Amino acid sequence: MRDAAPVSAVIPAWNAEDFLAEAVQSVQSQSLPVSEIIVVDDGSDDGTASVAGELGVQVLRQPHRGVAAARNTGIRAARQDWIAFLDADDIWEPEKIAHQWNALQKHPSAGMVSCDLCIVEDGQVVSPSSLDQTNPDLEALYFPQVPHDFLACQMNYLPSGVLVRRDAILSVGLFDESLHYNEDFECFLRVLACRPLIMVMRPLVRHRRHARNASRNTLKMALSYSDVVRRMRRNPERYPPGAGRACRRESLEMLSCTGRALAVQGRHREARQLLARRLREQFDFRLFVWWSFTWLSPRMLQKVIHLRCAAGAS
Repeated sequence: MRDAAPVSAVIPAWNAEDFLAEAVQSVQSQSLPVSEIIVVDDGSDDGTASVAGELGVQVLRQPHRGVAAARNTGIRAARQDWIAFLDADDIWEPEKIAHQWNALQKHPSAGMVSCDLCIVEDGQVVSPSSLDQTNPDLEALYFPQVPHDFLACQMNYLPSGVLVRRDAILSVGLFDESLHYNEDFECFLRVLACRPLIMVMRPLVRHRRHARNASRNTLKMALSYSDVVRRMRRNPERYPPGAGRACRRESLEMLSCTGRALAVQGRHREARQLLARRLREQFDFRLFVWWSFTWLSPRMLQKVIHLRCAAGAS
């Protein structure tokens, strides 16, 4: 067996007994082992802590304070130079740490290593890697400073794919525990403001899609992302140069698309909230029309949408 990498795997878990064993076992099955595995039980009222204990990993328990606080607890307890995050419902591919560690040997100045992912649902891959896998020689990309378009549109911020220097994440203040959505995105951008990035061009994480994913709450995700981008624009010195401007474009698109989708679903009050936020950020007449439609009755709105679709198809 190869010597273990100086990596602490930190797994925040809240009522995760259904998924946790598979997540931990994916860490224990790495071709390049990690040095320690820390499960932070964030106030679970199921068998999460028992499952973790039976798997022989270190278990820390705390009152329920959210995923950001659980990750911070794990980081502070970690004894290794590098932290690898894994959400309790995700799974690492067996070569995940090996690929990331090999990339680090070529670019030792990096402070963070990310990778691609695939999405699985009910055990089946429903969204494979979006990266170009046609060039077998392209193992990883190294960014002394991450380009704006990559930050906003191509960077994968899923914590389960991130390997980060412990001193780097400590130096920027850890995860913001006041954020309940997009806390990973905001924290990792602060790290990238001062440390280079490596992006391993392989899908090394299986992200499990299920009913309890926080990202399923599209309203709160879109509003939170908008709030984080506002924070970036107010304090640009804390984030990579140009990040606030680049991410604002994505935020406006997210507010627009999610607002229209909620309107079509008949969730008028939520759609109105998102579209109003979008219009305050930047006025758009067509979106103003959509916002106006949300004051109609659900039946009338569906008739209007049907007429607009029919007119667009003709």
